[in-house]
Amino acid sequence: SSAIQLFSRAVGLVMADEQLAEIPQERKKPASEQSKIQALVVHRDADWARNTASKLSILIKKVVGSGSVHPHWKVRRELVEMARLLLTTCGRSLVASAGQLLKALVGLVNDESPEVQRLSERALKDMA
Repeated sequence: SSAIQLFSRAVGLVMADEQLAEIPQERKKPASEQSKIQALVVHRDADWARNTASKLSILIKKVVGSGSVHPHWKVRRELVEMARLLLTTCGRSLVASAGQLLKALVGLVNDESPEVQRLSERALKDMA
């Protein structure tokens, strides 16, 4: 469950809608002595966000697929937290993954663990 937590927090930080909205479209031209270092810096523009979201969609689908049927309830609980976090903070940037995340929440409403059920219901109500 800590792997899912780490993954969701990292994705939530990098793909947060608020952060991506603040990124300028044009990259600043670096001074010549800094150009080698600047060449290593990733400019997070709209194309970068789309490409990254597309790649993350594959990973999110795999995490949702394995996490939603995991035998330990804490893993399923962390999956609910991941879905809630990514849908609330990255809903626009990760729109391609929204269906998978919502599907996970809906499925976990009927989980055998009362805590997982409760958290899933609360997450869905918060998004309604």
